[in-house]
Amino acid sequence: MGILYIKGIWRDLYFSEEIKVAEKYGYKIVETFDGYSFEKNSIFKQFTYRIYSLRSAEENKQIKKMYKNMMNSLYGRYAITYEHTKEIYQGKDNYQQVETKRFENVAISAATASFGRIYMYDYIMENKLTLYYWDTDGIIIKEKLTENVGNSLGQFRLVNEIEKGICISPKFHSYKTREGYRHILRSISKKKYQINKEELHEAFLLELQKFPYNKYHLDLEIPLKNL
Repeated sequence: MGILYIKGIWRDLYFSEEIKVAEKYGYKIVETFDGYSFEKNSIFKQFTYRIYSLRSAEENKQIKKMYKNMMNSLYGRYAITYEHTKEIYQGKDNYQQVETKRFENVAISAATASFGRIYMYDYIMENKLTLYYWDTDGIIIKEKLTENVGNSLGQFRLVNEIEKGICISPKFHSYKTREGYRHILRSISKKKYQINKEELHEAFLLELQKFPYNKYHLDLEIPLKNL
């Protein structure tokens, strides 16, 4: 079935460097309506290398995971919206509710995720790899990489060799390896549900065969056992 890509003309919000990559590979930008300008700087380099060195040297698995989470979650904190409601009292039974809404700097998060996609897509195109799936930090390809694979920063890491798989959307897929069935289900808590992995895979296959290509929405029936 392959990967579904947008065709035709549409309007959306994009990071400038990703637009340049799209143009490089054949897309045509018809019109730019508006934009925001930000300064460019390498603001996390010292932090990233420091935490990565601590993570590499750490033997305790829990602390190692903590360092990993610190690195991975940093950029996302800048895209969080803080909402807060407070009451300002002006005497007895007389008060006013004030709602505040604040972002940190969503441009930092957008740029970080975009540069990750740019790095991977350029690598895929330059090495003529057959791409089955990709998101901000991972790809599924036909070929087995023989270089740029390892545990260092900027390298790819082999997670699994997949015999068959079904990718519904980013971070939402099921696949089979030699060791058995595995899955990633974004927003579905492993603590709340018990999931039969093989049953899930077959359900994904059945649901995907019913997917109408002329619509942009898919309702999935997923076999979950509530704990």
